[in-house]
Amino acid sequence: MACVVEEAPSEPMKVCRTTVAAAKNGVPTVWSTLKLFFIGNSFTYYYDIPKIVEGLGKSLNEMIEVDYVVKGSASLATHADHSSETGLQIYNKLLEHDDYDIVILQEQSTTPINDYNKFLTAVKTLKNRIDQTQTSCQTVLYETWGSPAGIESTSFKSVGEMEEALRTATEKAAVETGCRVNYVGKLFRYIYENMTSINIYADDNRHQNNLGAYISAACHVRSLFNVKVSKCTYYADLNQDECKALLSVTDKII
Repeated sequence: MACVVEEAPSEPMKVCRTTVAAAKNGVPTVWSTLKLFFIGNSFTYYYDIPKIVEGLGKSLNEMIEVDYVVKGSASLATHADHSSETGLQIYNKLLEHDDYDIVILQEQSTTPINDYNKFLTAVKTLKNRIDQTQTSCQTVLYETWGSPAGIESTSFKSVGEMEEALRTATEKAAVETGCRVNYVGKLFRYIYENMTSINIYADDNRHQNNLGAYISAACHVRSLFNVKVSKCTYYADLNQDECKALLSVTDKII
């Protein structure tokens, strides 16, 4: 069961993956599911990115079971503090379950560039907790995107410049902590700059809209499985032509 605080989507569906090889106590093991755990905020739960990840994976026969703890505007520092509401939920989940395959950490949208040390400290704390509790788990940093609204409150002159700064900070933290990066922000930037007929931002020009959520999920699936998402036949009840164009670009950029 997923733990959700504030405006979260409905409980995600559960599916089973075909096979996932891992090692448990030194013994080769085949898992029946790939267990994925998202930790983040509205940049994860608006339009239910975890559910779209499951749908895209299922259409590629890469079956995924998704869990998540999310809260609006929350930073990773809040999630790393197990005295906070979401921090306690995450702490308990990691103690109760030792079989997550991948944990994806999504930071508040400007913290990596406004307070890098806070971001890095939170990533280190969460990754240490993940490493201590999970049998065979990879920690992934979710690079978020620059946005028209975001540059209004910063010194950046363009969405691309903001995304580049976010990417640099995220990559630096990944190197320092041994994490991987899913480059959702890089993909957002390409679409924003080169596919102007497709809008991926919500009305606030900061969050993802439904197509933005779809492309974020596609980036995660492409990154985690190294598969061509253009072969997907799951379109989340969106315009199929737009989805196909976005999936094709995901294969090109990611």
